[in-house]
Amino acid sequence: MSEIRKWKKFKLSILVLILANLIPLWGVLFWDWQIFQILILYWFETAIIGAFTILKIMFTLASLGEKILGVIALILALGSFMMGHLIFLLIINEITRGGAAEIVIYPRSIIYELSLSIIPIISMTISHGMSFVSNYISNGEYKKAEVNNLIMAPHARVFAMHFVIILGLILYATVQQSLSILLLFIFIKTLADVIAHTNEHYKFITPVKTKKG
Repeated sequence: MSEIRKWKKFKLSILVLILANLIPLWGVLFWDWQIFQILILYWFETAIIGAFTILKIMFTLASLGEKILGVIALILALGSFMMGHLIFLLIINEITRGGAAEIVIYPRSIIYELSLSIIPIISMTISHGMSFVSNYISNGEYKKAEVNNLIMAPHARVFAMHFVIILGLILYATVQQSLSILLLFIFIKTLADVIAHTNEHYKFITPVKTKKG
């Protein structure tokens, strides 16, 4: 496949990524979303990233045993990471509501919050799915991918995303919610996503060299 076609698919995946991140903006402007609901949505995106990373591992040219061990390692790493941040998020939410800082997780309340975000969850899944198909499969990234690198790859993106979550928690706990704060929060998260996406896929694309006349 030519580098030009690879670049076109890469740019298209960036565009879809940005559009997916703009849906929470619509929620803020027209659906009266609050920052905690956005934080829960971004927290759940880690699971989406993990799911597609598992697919990436299974499509590598590694042995089946290496793939299985890689999937187990990824689930343990991202799972524990998500649990820690969920607990932190819920504690901050209780404190800001004037309650006690207790570690109490109510699955129904989490499912309810996520159910309100079904449209952006679908859009994020489509965005990551399109990147998986166009960049990883169609552009042939899977041929060069290694299981160990794939296990580590999501961490940079997840760390960046959870840094944004922590920033959001600080704003949520210390600053009164306002439209400008929510818009800034969404912008920072989108920017972090684009940078992480570019760092992940750019190395697989050979820049197109143009001749100087």
